[in-house]
Amino acid sequence: MLDEAKTKFSKALVADKENSIIHNNLADVNHKQNNLEEAEIHCLRATELDPANIDFKKNCAEFYFSELGRVEDALRMYTAILEANPKDVETLLIIGHVCAAMENPKEAVEFYQQALQIDTSNKHARESLNRLNSSNLEVSQVTSNAQQQQNLF
Repeated sequence: MLDEAKTKFSKALVADKENSIIHNNLADVNHKQNNLEEAEIHCLRATELDPANIDFKKNCAEFYFSELGRVEDALRMYTAILEANPKDVETLLIIGHVCAAMENPKEAVEFYQQALQIDTSNKHARESLNRLNSSNLEVSQVTSNAQQQQNLF
């Protein structure tokens, strides 16, 4: 099924080389087939052709982080997303997760707190903070201070 999809998208790309959606779909198919170099080429091309498409950027950033282990590149892309849309809760949470995975709990707390300032009932941000609290006393102190500051508003 993936081979068939790849063939159809590749044929479509011949007819429309500047189609960001086709490039994004080819990135996805190649990723699923573990053709990581091809996936990266199409991922980047999709974001170049449609730089305003946040989903393409998120897909590419996630690919860099989870598949290629290129944390700095992923963070650069996520940061660019936040610059364009500072209230993107999903991106704030993802950066928090990346920071936590990279053993930067203080930074993770900051991003989770920013997400909660935008969406005070965000279950994922609260759960992530709770996980950090249960695993690190120092983070607990940072979180407690941040929560106290949030309660002042």
